[in-house]
Amino acid sequence: METPKISSYKAEALRLAKPGQGELIINRTAKTKQDRIILDREIKQAEWVIDTLGGDIELPAQKYDDVGNAISAPDFIWNNEEWEFKILRNGGIRRLEKVLRKGNHQSILKNIIVDIVDSFTNKELIQVMEWTKSNRLLLNKVGNLVEYLIRK
Repeated sequence: METPKISSYKAEALRLAKPGQGELIINRTAKTKQDRIILDREIKQAEWVIDTLGGDIELPAQKYDDVGNAISAPDFIWNNEEWEFKILRNGGIRRLEKVLRKGNHQSILKNIIVDIVDSFTNKELIQVMEWTKSNRLLLNKVGNLVEYLIRK
């Protein structure tokens, strides 16, 4: 059985992009100050995705089970696909691995957008995607699309 190949989708994504075209739908509310900080970051990241690549994004409302416990929900639904959003301010490749593992645990599709400060080589990014079994990884650094890797 052939192992799925991880490759860059950045050039294709930019070729197909419709920057600024899309709608942001916010169905989530913030109950606490910390929730508001997180929601503001997610809104900013969603706006960046729309401004850079285009597409419709929904920030879905939190759902709860019959007992009142929160049910895991995606941070974004971008063009009908679930995505998680993570921030990585420092820590190198091992920290990125930890962030991806957490995002993968939260996402069925294992699609993750990471806002980074550090720089990584494509070899390091592919390696960490292999380690974590991530399917799609989109990296944003200071408002610039750094890389968009997918598993085919």
